[in-house]
Amino acid sequence: MSYHVLGACPGRRDVFVGRDGNLWKFPKICLKKQVGPVRPLSREGRHIWADDVARQFIDSITPAFGQHAAAEAQIRYRKIVRTLVNARLLDAASLGLDKSSSDYAKAICSEWTESDLLQPRYASVQHALLVSLVLALDSNKAAELIELASFLQFKIPIVSRSAALGIYQQGCLLLSRLCPPWWNRGYTMDWDGFGDIDRIFRAQYARTMNEAMDRSIPLERMTLGGMNGIANTVGVGETERAREGVPVWGETEETTVEPELSAAVDTPT
Repeated sequence: MSYHVLGACPGRRDVFVGRDGNLWKFPKICLKKQVGPVRPLSREGRHIWADDVARQFIDSITPAFGQHAAAEAQIRYRKIVRTLVNARLLDAASLGLDKSSSDYAKAICSEWTESDLLQPRYASVQHALLVSLVLALDSNKAAELIELASFLQFKIPIVSRSAALGIYQQGCLLLSRLCPPWWNRGYTMDWDGFGDIDRIFRAQYARTMNEAMDRSIPLERMTLGGMNGIANTVGVGETERAREGVPVWGETEETTVEPELSAAVDTPT
């Protein structure tokens, strides 16, 4: 599966597609209406403009019999996400915490809004995983959400329930090591001062790439399982990690200490 860059010109109905540095006009497909001007739009307006162009293009190349089913599936995914978020808001309120959907969105990414959390344009494994982590869902609910998102994203049942469960558990393992307080606080965590999950993961990605290049580690070993020799340092010192009972990145299983689980967090099994 390849990722393409979609392009359009104001005042025209033609669609252009780019991949691997090449650009060409998409044959036999035109938008239903001319593309509006971009220059006078604000940043938010340009996002809406791009979403509208992308939606028109996808509707044009999608078989008619599949459009309705795909749209209904996307709506169902959004409803499931909203239900899970509302359930966590009620759980937080029962503990005397004032949480909102916007708080969870900012915890995932500082650039996200409530709409990005509850109404993504398209379901994706990344969105499902980040939502599951910030809400600290139990393993079964998270696996169901990730499995559904992968099916809608790839349009083939390539990710099974067990594979989705493995993705979530791997995400929990990494986040608990990069941000130890999340392991104990889960959905009740106040992310002020810790950044956001997206930034934490991207920082670890950059460190992993740099360390691999410095140590001449083969590309196929640049994964969570193959990079056990790479230490991580994300704002929390080794002493504090030991005090929190969270294993330090790079330790072997024989030397790690299992963290105590908080009753407020549904921890994957």
